[in-house]
Amino acid sequence: MRRWRHLSHYFENDARLVSKPEHVTFTFKERSFTFQSDRGVFARRGLDQGSRLLAETLLKRGLGTKILDLGCGIGVIGLLLASFLKDIEVTMTDINVRAAALAKANAAALGLSSRVSVVSGDRYENVGGTFDAIVTNPPIRAGKAVVYAMYDESKDHLKATGRLYVVIRKAQGAESSYQHLRTIYPHVERIARGDGYHIYEAHN
Repeated sequence: MRRWRHLSHYFENDARLVSKPEHVTFTFKERSFTFQSDRGVFARRGLDQGSRLLAETLLKRGLGTKILDLGCGIGVIGLLLASFLKDIEVTMTDINVRAAALAKANAAALGLSSRVSVVSGDRYENVGGTFDAIVTNPPIRAGKAVVYAMYDESKDHLKATGRLYVVIRKAQGAESSYQHLRTIYPHVERIARGDGYHIYEAHN
């Protein structure tokens, strides 16, 4: 008889998943970064290709001063932006309590706690105020209902001139995400692509 192994997902809280802390090191724009990580979080292995492309793209754009990293995982995107953009304040949030705790620890280790705050909650739960930019590498495996709700609710958390930035693989529904974003925002543009990933900017 085959035994099915329980699968844990980074977009949920699983108390059964035993913690196995580790450190991951990667290079970004010729700087070395080391993050605390663990099992059952995004991105456990450090900087994935989608997040790298998103961070590289965003550093070339004027994001404003208040940024929300939605579904932050261990904090890679938000903390890279805060590391290179000295005038921004970043809020990071994730439904995964373990991931949020790691993101907070990583912000402290990088000396960014004065400009970075971390909360845990489902989508925008426990997130206050409005932002100049919301950035996200959405949890595609959580399903379209979850991902599209992240898009749908973003307008309520953006300033009038705010912008939503999304990275998504072409093979995992980039085109359908683009079409859905067009039902929410009058302006949606693909601003970068590479390694099978597309980055979209959406705004009023």
